[in-house]
Amino acid sequence: MFEKIYPNGIIKSSKNYLKVLKIQPINYNLKSNLEKEAILSSYRLFLKACSFDMQILIQSKKEDLTSHLKKISYLKIQNEKMDLYRQNYINYLKKVSSENKSSNKEFYLILKVPIENDRDENENMFKIAENKLLENFNKVKDTLSRTGTIIKQIDSDKDIEILLKEMYPIK
Repeated sequence: MFEKIYPNGIIKSSKNYLKVLKIQPINYNLKSNLEKEAILSSYRLFLKACSFDMQILIQSKKEDLTSHLKKISYLKIQNEKMDLYRQNYINYLKKVSSENKSSNKEFYLILKVPIENDRDENENMFKIAENKLLENFNKVKDTLSRTGTIIKQIDSDKDIEILLKEMYPIK
């Protein structure tokens, strides 16, 4: 499946070189109508400019609300009305937690460059793929950053290994 992780965060699989980007999205609903139009225009530009292979990955992770609940529970509130709000909030969090509705979403974009001929793989082929992935990353970053989205390369071996284990758990 995955053969090697290079020091610059490039992953070699059996058919592709991959680069993983972490996307920190914006809250579109909080934007004004003018901002929403600008964001949509920027996304159109992104889709037109990025005519290369990529995969979107969304990971949902269950949030553990225990420590948050403890902090709120121990708050001393003198105002009766505010204490009632605090108690209602605690009950709401307990309900959300018991129904498994509390989750955190993380967004990733995986850029791909195909391996042309595995038998002829050499340092030159890797450099070409590395340059192409960097070029594609810059296109993504340039076009998506116009929307207010933050894009980061995941280039630490440890971070990549953790992500791969979460994406493809060994059974």
